[in-house]
Amino acid sequence: MKPFWITGLVPATFTPMHDDGSLNLAPIGPTVDRLVEQGSAPSSSAAARAKALR
Repeated sequence: MKPFWITGLVPATFTPMHDDGSLNLAPIGPTVDRLVEQGSAPSSSAAARAKALR
């Protein structure tokens, strides 16, 4: 198996939650969109996945 090397900026992942501990998925799409616009995301496919969550 060929080694896989990550290069460039890798944004920290996060799990947004409501006060009651349930997942808050609403901010994920806008955050991914912002990362893509800034060039911080690896590809625009991340934006497509984020839009599917909305």
